[in-house]
Amino acid sequence: DLILLHWSEPYLSLEEQIKNLEYLANKGYTRYIGVSNLNIDELELAINTVSKYDIVVNQVRYSVYDRRIEKKLLPYCIEKGITIQAYTPLERGEVVKDNILKEVGKKYGKTEVQVALNYLISQINVIPIPKTERRERIEEYIGSLGWRLKKEDIEYIRRKILSRYSIDDLEDEQ
Repeated sequence: DLILLHWSEPYLSLEEQIKNLEYLANKGYTRYIGVSNLNIDELELAINTVSKYDIVVNQVRYSVYDRRIEKKLLPYCIEKGITIQAYTPLERGEVVKDNILKEVGKKYGKTEVQVALNYLISQINVIPIPKTERRERIEEYIGSLGWRLKKEDIEYIRRKILSRYSIDDLEDEQ
């Protein structure tokens, strides 16, 4: 069981919110504590606030189009053993129209969606959480498992699909 602080509330300090999550864990309501959308400084504060539990998840936006976390936040989370739960991994369906992902997918017999998800899965400590209610989409998502993009294809995707955000300019956000 995981309890997740989805967004930090402005009316209560982050430390107090984390202490409340730890209280719930101590009472047996959950076994694990996670956070969402925290940058490195906030994660450090959260980690230093808990006494008995680890912060095991940081849920953040991450996709082949939004790779801001790759420069600092992802390496930090890997070092600390924190799993990244990647929301909006398919950019609300935009990856379906991507010719680069289509090209790479042909090499593996996979769809653009499967390539986009596998790109994330290929990173250490990353679990994408795509949204759908349709069975055929779930089956397509399952097709992103059980294989790995080759390193050269990951690099090709990084070169050809530029992050929508300047990784250097917006690093403060992550």
